[in-house]
Amino acid sequence: MVAFFFWWGSTEITRIKGRGEFLCPTCGVLRPYRRRVVRRFFTLCSIPLFATQTLADHIECEICLGAVPPTALSGRPREPGGPQGAEPRQALLELLALVVCSGVGNAHSKLKAAVRAAAAFPGMEVREADMLRVCERVRSGGPYAVMHLPSAAGILTDADKRAFLQCAILVAVETKHLEKEWPTILAAARLLGLTPEQTSAILRDLRAGE
Repeated sequence: MVAFFFWWGSTEITRIKGRGEFLCPTCGVLRPYRRRVVRRFFTLCSIPLFATQTLADHIECEICLGAVPPTALSGRPREPGGPQGAEPRQALLELLALVVCSGVGNAHSKLKAAVRAAAAFPGMEVREADMLRVCERVRSGGPYAVMHLPSAAGILTDADKRAFLQCAILVAVETKHLEKEWPTILAAARLLGLTPEQTSAILRDLRAGE
């Protein structure tokens, strides 16, 4: 006679149900996310057969690892590189952060100058805390250091690009480090799709208007 033994139980299984970009409430900027779902499964002979309960369903920031409900996507999940991934406000913050974090002069003075320069844009309220978060990301380097500047080049008008770059130049002028900051400004301009000649022309126009 052959005896068969069966046993049952349960186990938890975690699956990644999607990825994209969202405005992380902890980081304060756009971050890559993954949607993590944890469910309890009924098992027979250690084989998961069907789910009996959803234990967790949350959006996890891949940078700070903070977890928030799926409603944090506001009903509009985005795939990386999609057209909504380039937000002008974030591009402006990154542009100014490049100047603030260049290593030239006093970073605290430049931070305050950057906040004042950004105030020239209606509807783009920028606080020091916002600038600090972006500066930390820029200092850390990596693939997400300036993820909005290149993509913003495709959606900003030429006038917007000029205005953004004027902000960065004004920060360097106000803190009296324009000559040393110039290579950083040229590099930022290239990310926006502006040539060195166009950047120099923006500086000439600024000086002519003084």
